Amino acid sequence: MGKHEKERPDCPVCGGEGEVPVSGDGSAGGKPDIVSCTVCGGSGKS
Repeated sequence: MGKHEKERPDCPVCGGEGEVPVSGDGSAGGKPDIVSCTVCGGSGKS
């Protein structure tokens, strides 16, 4: 199974991180919220 995972390219949206920062209203100290990538479902693979 590991071999199959390696053949899948990184998700182009989150860059393989599996999560992406989303712009908030700045109330949390100006830091963006981190959410699971909706494109790859948090797997980091496309």
